[in-house]
Amino acid sequence: MIEDILNYIRLIIDFKIKNENSDVWWRGTSDFTYELKPSVYRNDSPGKEHNSHFRFMRKAVSIYPKCPGETEYLNWLFLMQHYGLPTRLLDWSESALVALYFTSNEIEKHNKDGALYALLPSKLNNFEVERNAIILPHDDLVQKISHEAFNQNKNGPKKICALFPPLTDVRQVMQHSVFTIHGKTDSLSEPPFLNNSIFKFKVLKEHKKGVLEMIKMLGLNRSSLFPDLENLSKEIAELKFVIR
Repeated sequence: MIEDILNYIRLIIDFKIKNENSDVWWRGTSDFTYELKPSVYRNDSPGKEHNSHFRFMRKAVSIYPKCPGETEYLNWLFLMQHYGLPTRLLDWSESALVALYFTSNEIEKHNKDGALYALLPSKLNNFEVERNAIILPHDDLVQKISHEAFNQNKNGPKKICALFPPLTDVRQVMQHSVFTIHGKTDSLSEPPFLNNSIFKFKVLKEHKKGVLEMIKMLGLNRSSLFPDLENLSKEIAELKFVIR
């Protein structure tokens, strides 16, 4: 369990040593009961994925100047994920501190325990696709899983894999973004993934406020993770000023 930044740092060091300093990716959630699967698989509506993606592509080209090419399916998924459309991508971060921020940043959920997930990406890929490495975007397997998201004939690989994205947006850079892409609906927070390539730690609700305050003291806040004027305004609006 995580109580403060010092405990968190010890947890990271111990986890890295235990796993022989291999790559570790992190994800923080404000609710310990959160199911670790992409947003598109949280809705059981048949055809929703394909139809929503088609509608996004159809209209995005008229309002966004840097849209991917028509068949650049993975890049379309990254763009959709960035702007909040449900996709088969799941966000992770190479920064443990960034992930910890997301366990505690939602003030309205400070009455719930949070969860910090650690992913061994190479181990996940070895288990799922027999490759002991992190996969690159142009890989044929990743392209097939991406293509299926836009194809009504659901015959793509039923696999989950960890991949490095192209960092085309400053938000991805600031959040140290990496992704898993999911060709099936299985939850990573359940066996056979949990305690194999995925590990879960609890952030107690009574510690969330202190954890969030210390993270902000270290210089990590909303406007640094979401560097735009909207989030800068939200951050300033939440400040409390003392009139002397």
